[in-house]
Amino acid sequence: MQVQFEDFLNLPEIEVQAVLIENAVIHIHCQSKLPFAYCLHCLKRSEKINQYQVREIRDLPLMGKKVILHLKSRQFICVSCHRYYYERFYFVDSHETVTQRYSESIFKLCNGIELQHIVVIEDLCWQTVNRIFNKQANRLIDKSSSIKPVRRIGIDEIALRKGHKNYVAVIVDLDTATVLDLLEDRSKDFIIRYFNQKGEAFCNQIVLFCSDLWEGYLNAAKEVFPNAMLVTDRFHFFTKLQDCVDVCRRYFRKKYPKDKELINLKWVLLKNEVDLSVEERDLLKKVFAKEEYRLLRETYDSKNGFRDILERHIDQKMANSEIQKWVDGNKLNRFVAHFLEFYERWKEYILNYFRGRYHTSLIEGINNKIKSIKRRAYGFANFQFFRTRVVAAFLHDLH
Repeated sequence: MQVQFEDFLNLPEIEVQAVLIENAVIHIHCQSKLPFAYCLHCLKRSEKINQYQVREIRDLPLMGKKVILHLKSRQFICVSCHRYYYERFYFVDSHETVTQRYSESIFKLCNGIELQHIVVIEDLCWQTVNRIFNKQANRLIDKSSSIKPVRRIGIDEIALRKGHKNYVAVIVDLDTATVLDLLEDRSKDFIIRYFNQKGEAFCNQIVLFCSDLWEGYLNAAKEVFPNAMLVTDRFHFFTKLQDCVDVCRRYFRKKYPKDKELINLKWVLLKNEVDLSVEERDLLKKVFAKEEYRLLRETYDSKNGFRDILERHIDQKMANSEIQKWVDGNKLNRFVAHFLEFYERWKEYILNYFRGRYHTSLIEGINNKIKSIKRRAYGFANFQFFRTRVVAAFLHDLH
């Protein structure tokens, strides 16, 4: 029976001495097959034993039952340096109460499930599950940071608690769509310090930085990423033009309050033209056919004209030429004037979009996943724990 359980365990250095099966638990009493151990200090081999201790270690289940290893651990006396040390085992860390393979199994279960559910499923205390998760997650994070250099990053923010305005910055690898880190402080000075701490080599390897229209992000990137092209996100700058259309709609809504056709027109005007239904197209035709709404039609056409330029796969030089033509053709439209001023201010970062067409729209999907992690956690004890949960979740999916 002992031999059979040695085969089940698949731990070559371990000898099974006795097995006791109690209801849902298998107790396996075992010890090392080796008569010696190497000193942890001088690395000399010793066979002189001072005393024993029995460690209770949780392992992977067998036959649907919990497995507890009663591992007899020997304390040796080094014959060279005369120091005392306990033997080490490759399958379990020192002072740990679970084997490495069981720890990895628990960590995999934690992906997508709240830790409290693991406590119930595996019959473990919450502190043990939490310790296992944090240990394995930090190992994964450390390992991933050294595998592949990060070249293109994006940054956005998400609220920790809705309505409290306590935002955190989400840093994303745009090539792998994984969260690199969460920053509790999104101020310019903090972001500069954060990236400087990562070292000159890291900062020099960044070739693209994409963010929204907050100058704190872009100014920080200018300072720490000497080789990076800075891009402002397409969605955020196009929203400014969408706002111009809506201001125009509200102007006519106020001017002609009795015209019912303007009541439900907002989302039709803001919607992508190719996505309009037949009914929505007919509604726009009916409104634009009226001469009094000529300026609304022109503003709507201006928005679509700019979107068409964004959709074309042209280089930066051609985009600059096409947008300038668009600007010249819309200088007399007072509702578009605000966007023209905005474009001149952000022109460099907007045109950089055409050098690779990078944007942060994928971060919106990432933010939704972060929100789901936050909901599953039913709150979290501290920011560092939340950060670890989020970063590890994306790395786990990547692997």
